[in-house]
This record gives sequence, structure tokens and C-alpha cells, in this order.
Amino acid sequence: MAEFKYWAFLSYSHRDKKWGDWLHKALETYRVPRRLLRKDSSDSKIPKRLFPIFRDREELRVSADLGTNINEALRQSRYLIVICSPDAAQSRWVGQEIVEFKKLEREDRILALIVAGEPNASDGKPGFAPGDECFPKPMRYQLAVNGDLSSQPAEPLAADVRKDKDGKTNAKLKLLASLLGISYDDLRRREHERRLQSARAFGAVALVLLLIFAGLAIALFLARQEAIKQTKKASEAASGGNVSLAQYSEKEGKSDQALAYLAHALRVNTENREAAGFTGALLTQLGWDVQLTGLMRHDDRITSAQFSPDGQRVVTASLGFRCKANSGISAGLGCRRWRTNWRAYKT
Repeated sequence: MAEFKYWAFLSYSHRDKKWGDWLHKALETYRVPRRLLRKDSSDSKIPKRLFPIFRDREELRVSADLGTNINEALRQSRYLIVICSPDAAQSRWVGQEIVEFKKLEREDRILALIVAGEPNASDGKPGFAPGDECFPKPMRYQLAVNGDLSSQPAEPLAADVRKDKDGKTNAKLKLLASLLGISYDDLRRREHERRLQSARAFGAVALVLLLIFAGLAIALFLARQEAIKQTKKASEAASGGNVSLAQYSEKEGKSDQALAYLAHALRVNTENREAAGFTGALLTQLGWDVQLTGLMRHDDRITSAQFSPDGQRVVTASLGFRCKANSGISAGLGCRRWRTNWRAYKT
């Protein structure tokens, strides 16, 4: 109906403001399922959104009437939604808004959202006190021809947010179905289908992201393995180059220089057996004043060799845990139990 400006007028006690905030946002931001947009409602074509919703944020100050702006908003509203609670039942202005809307001959367009209390508790409902009544009196009785409330009970369409009743989600859908002029079951079914589609879409996106992250993880692992491989190749190449330089230096008669190259070769690559073997052979060849075959008896392969700054001693090391004492070890260095076994020799 084109003459209506608002889809609904929210009427509530200022003490129920939090429910007014929630309902206002829930109605105006709701997106109607696409499959329902092609259908006709009891009023007209079903819209994509129910916008705008008029919201009386706070009760008006005491005055003789509701005010021109409130009456005008009521006239331009398709529906009146009353947030029902014991506070709303005692509110003068909520009751007056209901009466004014009924005078517009739209009694069948008044919807109730129960948030607290109990409907018809004031009629002596067992287990409840009259103060538990949540329906304002103008909602519980029909309007007479003269504009006054009659004694004939009314049966407003109500949704109940309480957990043991409809709950917030179903209560919202009930109100939306009434505002859209469609079946509640139809709307709930379409909403369920939409949620399933959203869940499938989310699952598909999550799967794609998982595959992407898995691919990145594999790529990073392979890159790391390749980097380790290349680093190892580089260290092996550098160590091998130092062994070649040591061999050349040894041929040139520069044994001390050869040992220096070998020490660097073992630092770069502790697994270079050629460098370790060459070091032992070179030390033996130099003719030390001790028997090198006994002194070179490490528990593991030799990993490095290094001259002292004065050039008078050389230290060889391996990765073993045990170290045997030997009288040929230079004084002051000794042989200790440590992570790396080492031997010191006098040149």
C-alpha cells in the first residue's frame, strides 16, 4: 500500500528500551530470502527489506494527547508492534497508542512481542499474579463503535522471545512473516534453506583457504628443504675447495698453510672425511715428537683442527663424548670430559 510510509510502529515502555533496540535493528536489517521476492503478499509485492520502521524511543512526557507527530506516524504505519511486558501493561502511552491505532480500523494489524510477564495474568490465570500481566488493557479487549474499549476479548497475534516459548529467532520470524503477509512456516523453511546455503558457501570458502594454506605450507617446506640442500652443497663445495688448496699448499711445501686450509674446511663442513683424513695424515707426515697414531685416537671422526696463535700447538677435535688421557698431550691443556673431544699437540 503506497500510502503507508512505515512498515511498522514500535510501541514499548522506556524500561524495555533494550528490546526496542534489538527489534528495530532486527527488522530493518533483515534481508528477505530471494525465493520469496517473486511471491505476492497479502498487501503487495514482498520487499527486499522492511524499511523504515518507526520507533518511539522513549515514552512522551505527560500531556493531553500523544502529539501530532505520533498520531501521524501511527496513521502512516502498516502495522503496530507492541513490546509486551508488565512495564508496558502499566504504561499509559503504550495503551493510548494501541487505542489510536485501533481507531484507524487496523485492529487486525496489531502484533505483540512478549518479552516478560504472562499474557492474561490479570484474569486470574493460575500460578500468576495480576502484576504479571504483560498485555496492555487496550490490547486485550476490542474497541467498541463509540471508540471505547468493549468487554469483548481480543486475541492479538503474539510472538514470545522467552526460551521456553518461541525464542528470539523464531519470535522474530513470526513477526516478519506477519509484516510480509506470508506463512510463518514458509518463511522459516526459506530461512533454513538460506542458512544451509550460507553454511555450504562458508564451508567451500574454508576448504579453498585450507587448500591454499596447505599448498603454501608444502611450498615453504620444499623451499626450506631446497635451501638446506643448497646450503649443504655450498658448504661441501667450500670445504672441498679448502681441501684442494690444502693439497696444493702441501705440494708447495707449505704444510702450516695446508693445515690452516684443512682447519677451515672442517669448520665449514664437519662431515668432510677427506679433510679429516688429510689432517691426520699431514700431522703424521710432519714428524711430531710423539706417536701421532696413538694421539689421534678419537672416539669419533675428527671434525676440525686449529693452530694456536704462536704456531707452537695444534688442536684436533671430534664429536665423541669420551676423551682418553694421554701423556703426549701438551702440559696445561689436559683432557676433559666435554661435548667435544679435543687433543693438543706440540708442533
